[in-house]
Amino acid sequence: MDALNKNSKAAAEEKPKARFRTRDISIDRMYSNDRNFYSMADIEQLADTIQTVGLIENIAVVYDPCEKGEYRIVAGERRWRALKKLLERGYEEFKVATCQILTPAEEHEEMVQLIIANTYRTKNTKDILEEAKQLKESLQYMKDNNLTLCGVKLDGKIRDAIANIMKMSSTKIAQIDSINNNLLPEFKEKLGTGEMTFSAAYELSGMTQEEQAEMLENHENG
Repeated sequence: MDALNKNSKAAAEEKPKARFRTRDISIDRMYSNDRNFYSMADIEQLADTIQTVGLIENIAVVYDPCEKGEYRIVAGERRWRALKKLLERGYEEFKVATCQILTPAEEHEEMVQLIIANTYRTKNTKDILEEAKQLKESLQYMKDNNLTLCGVKLDGKIRDAIANIMKMSSTKIAQIDSINNNLLPEFKEKLGTGEMTFSAAYELSGMTQEEQAEMLENHENG
């Protein structure tokens, strides 16, 4: 029995990390992920690219049937929307996509998976701020409740984990955190639209709410 238990444990530890299950799924059976906060820009252009070269990267889904569909999208929602555009244009060959089937995860772990899957996409400032905020909340919850991320226990500083996932320095993450926590919503809006630079937003976030309100009033009054 000891030998069998040892072999079973070894088999579990040697589970392949570079392989995953795939399935051909109709795009009509997939549905949008309510947790996806990323902007969905340039769908038409992406549809044109997919029409020309095909779908290069798989859509990742988890089987979770509900009134909206059968497979919830974890990664690749822009690709899914682009495929729907192609279908609207009459290209029936894009109705079925090969998808990676993920194992259902706890909601905070799925949020982290969603963010990791979007690591290399082009993001605007609003996406980056929300990404850091969601990562902080999810990772902190998982650490506080002794949950694991892909089977790995979360140790060390949450800020360092966020920096690693977002491919930024811990200093930059600290600046983003300051903006998320302290900057007035009106200034956040200006940062998101490009009316304000990141450095100016960070400097303002170090001021009190009253000082920021005065700065905002002066700015609006010219």
